[in-house]
Amino acid sequence: MSDLNLKQPVYASLNSFTESKISSNNQLQGKSFPCVVTAINQGFVTVSFLITDPVFTLPQVTVPIAMSQYVRLPIQVGDKGICISADVRLGGVTGQNNFGSEQVTLNSPANLSALVFIPLTSVAWQSVNQNQLVLYGPNGVVIRDFSNNVTITVDSSGITINGNITMTGNMTIQGTLTVDGQINTTGDVIAHSNAVPPSSPVSLENHVHGGVQGGTSFTTPPTTP
Repeated sequence: MSDLNLKQPVYASLNSFTESKISSNNQLQGKSFPCVVTAINQGFVTVSFLITDPVFTLPQVTVPIAMSQYVRLPIQVGDKGICISADVRLGGVTGQNNFGSEQVTLNSPANLSALVFIPLTSVAWQSVNQNQLVLYGPNGVVIRDFSNNVTITVDSSGITINGNITMTGNMTIQGTLTVDGQINTTGDVIAHSNAVPPSSPVSLENHVHGGVQGGTSFTTPPTTP
């Protein structure tokens, strides 16, 4: 075959050249793929991409989670979501890969090196009240101050509060109240009897005892039954 038969018109060559350059550039751009979490380490997750391709096998990558330090999501192995790509490397902000500086260049990162994991909703999740903020985790929920001096823990054993409590308003307790310590009150303490028929409430400040004779002596302190 002669060289003449191998030649293409200029417009065809330019079209092929342009398509090739666009395709090569697209391969370098950041990718956003669905994925599943395979490992967790303090705000970073390792994910496996839920992509089937007969040519390429995508590697697992470790990426930061899109969340604030003030609300830590209890991401678990098996949770699904999507990885989206930033336009530049994120190691300067996340500290991943020991960048040493928050400043980064505008050089385009590799297409899987600037990803962030975002969890997605699923029809498999538990149904909850759509009009309420619902918080739960596999082992419960912890609310605390920055210094971890005051904590509120909600788990399967109940609610545990470590720290002082100030309440305004009335409180109703249905059950037994056990206090390991002193009770101080600026108001009266009134006891109601569960006897049948019920007896009159007894005031700690104003109750009296019958069958005694007045005098100047004091009674002894009450003894433990």
